[in-house]
Amino acid sequence: MLNTDDKKDPRIEFAKSIEKVVIFVVGFFKELYLGVRHGLIPWGLCGIFSILGNIGYAAHVDRSLFRLLHLGKIYPTKPLWVLLNWAIWAFSGFWAWALFQMGFKQYRTRELHRVFSEAGLKSSTGRLPTLVFEKTFDELTQMLRVTIAGNTLEKFKAARAGIESNMGIFIDDFRENRKRGTIDIIFSKNPMPRNVELANVALLPPCKFLVGETRASIIKADIRRVPHLLIAGQTGGGKSSFLRQFITTHLLNCKNSQFILIDLKEGLESHLFEGIPDVAVYENVESACKRLGEYSGELPRRLNAIKEANCLDFDSFCARPGHDPETDPKREFIVVDEAAELFLSSDRTKVSEAQQARRVLSDIARRGRAAGVHLIISTQRPDSRSLDPQVKANLPGVLCFQMANDASSIAVLGNGRGTELPPYPGRGIWKVGAEMLELQTPFLSHDAAVSLLAPLKKSSQQSDQADQPEQKVQ
Repeated sequence: MLNTDDKKDPRIEFAKSIEKVVIFVVGFFKELYLGVRHGLIPWGLCGIFSILGNIGYAAHVDRSLFRLLHLGKIYPTKPLWVLLNWAIWAFSGFWAWALFQMGFKQYRTRELHRVFSEAGLKSSTGRLPTLVFEKTFDELTQMLRVTIAGNTLEKFKAARAGIESNMGIFIDDFRENRKRGTIDIIFSKNPMPRNVELANVALLPPCKFLVGETRASIIKADIRRVPHLLIAGQTGGGKSSFLRQFITTHLLNCKNSQFILIDLKEGLESHLFEGIPDVAVYENVESACKRLGEYSGELPRRLNAIKEANCLDFDSFCARPGHDPETDPKREFIVVDEAAELFLSSDRTKVSEAQQARRVLSDIARRGRAAGVHLIISTQRPDSRSLDPQVKANLPGVLCFQMANDASSIAVLGNGRGTELPPYPGRGIWKVGAEMLELQTPFLSHDAAVSLLAPLKKSSQQSDQADQPEQKVQ
């Protein structure tokens, strides 16, 4: 304990003042570092304020301010101090943001300390989790990074109900980073649906499909505007379920269409669609590569037919007065489930076959939209070896389910959000252009799909029976 004389010692008071200044400066630049690293800085707003600061400096507002404060005698005149003065004005927007963040963090930390204390997250030594930063993912989803402060991930999960109740939020997931000693709390003020049923396929307009539901709305897409899709995610995330409902939806609603289904997961899903008119199923690499090789001449023929009809693309070709659904080319869907098996040469795939598959799929991805050919690629491994970069670059629609690591997520989305998804089957991120939405994809059970597809198979069987010659009864 320090006595009264020690407390009044000017050297101790000076040391305390220096310590406060150091803490302030370190905290200030830490906020700037976190802002740059995690994309927290509002660059546009800070840039506007910085431009105004430059204008103010050029107009000598800084000199007038010094005089107003009766500090004209210490106005910077030496080169180093002049440069520092200019930097303060030139980047004033960023300095102001960092100061605001420091103040906001102090306020937010006090609030969070109360929440964590009431939720039972005080450690044995009395420490409470402290805010590191808060980040917005989209208009409805945010992330709160706090220190562990002697707690465990399990303890945070046990305190989930208390945190949600005290903060008025819905928590999707907790993610621990042991190296940094932090916990990321993914949350929103709106609940995210855990289950989305594909209630009535017939209500969807032709060529449209249900992508899923966000916290606030139902997301639908049109295959004519998003002609090709990349569906990626680890096992159990929801890829196969999404493909099941996607194919079923278009079989029922998108008339005059045909499907090439390449199922390289030992035919686990493709048997659902066998026996349906205009659906061809390929369950091994050899037959798939052979079919794609034959298809290499199909795309030019379709484009020539559209050109000869003086049409710009397949949609205008189908809308022309002389369109004949019986003889004109049909809209085509090429669905590849587990594309890595096609692109990686192995004992199951010859090098020449893999190269040919790459060429054909790359051509479809580039020119397929105009020809009415849609490519849907599904894979667990979205890296450059397993998925041709040229093919991936031409797939405008991306649906990313939970990924195993940041590298895989970055390969699909350009960021690590795929690893931050909660471990709920069907939870994914829908990306078209720069827009990314977290959503729950629709679920269509195996039995429901069988029921919906039964009329198509029945009509096919009746048609086959009608084509058989009548047998005489003895």
